[in-house]
Amino acid sequence: MGVKLPQSFKVLTYAGIWRPREWKGLKARAYDLYTSIVIFFHLSFLTSGLLDMEFENFEFAAMVDHVSLVVGYVQNIPKITSILNYRQNIIEVIDKLQIHPLRLKNYDEELIHAKYDRLDRMITFWFPKLGMTSIAWYTMRHFVAINTPYGLPYRGYFPYNYTVNPVIYWCTAVKQMYSVIILAVVNAGFNVFLPTMMFQVCGKLTVLQHRFKLLIKKLEIIASTDKKVLSEDKLKILEQQLLHDWVENHIAILK
Repeated sequence: MGVKLPQSFKVLTYAGIWRPREWKGLKARAYDLYTSIVIFFHLSFLTSGLLDMEFENFEFAAMVDHVSLVVGYVQNIPKITSILNYRQNIIEVIDKLQIHPLRLKNYDEELIHAKYDRLDRMITFWFPKLGMTSIAWYTMRHFVAINTPYGLPYRGYFPYNYTVNPVIYWCTAVKQMYSVIILAVVNAGFNVFLPTMMFQVCGKLTVLQHRFKLLIKKLEIIASTDKKVLSEDKLKILEQQLLHDWVENHIAILK
């Protein structure tokens, strides 16, 4: 039983910033294209929002709403780049949590770690759903507020006239809505990923505490062992081996 983060990574996969490791060939290239589209949508919405910053007809509520959305994209860009640039490092961390000495060794350790796995599943289940519900309500509220035939759900500058053709208008509107949805998914995926990784580390530390208690008991047994049963040299070697395993576990966590 190893690290359980499939749901956390599913959110990142839906967001377009985490290609599953088992995807190869054409499937991987198609996903890379999807990642490029996500990045393009982020940058285009951010650019469009920045270019539409005007203060001639200033409305405080509308400006706060617009600036908040633009700031959300500004914050998401580093999140996307960090996941993409440090993908290999993340994979290495995940692998280390699943191999010796951090791999769970028995049923007792699995029970200890299961508590943190449940927390992972709970956060991964509820946080994205609440985020998507709020963004759906946010988008619907913007649509309801449209009071012109070709009004868009969000403000933005476009280098073309989207009102000349219904197809162009709807493509622009759908692109805006999809961009905001992706904004929410990326934000939810990143915010879920960090705490779930910390839960996994906490789970490993709790398992190490359990192993330490067992180590103390074993050392007590060794100390009370009759020297006639085991020689003093063999007892020292056994003690050193137990302490070596304990130190090795902690070094693995620190890495």
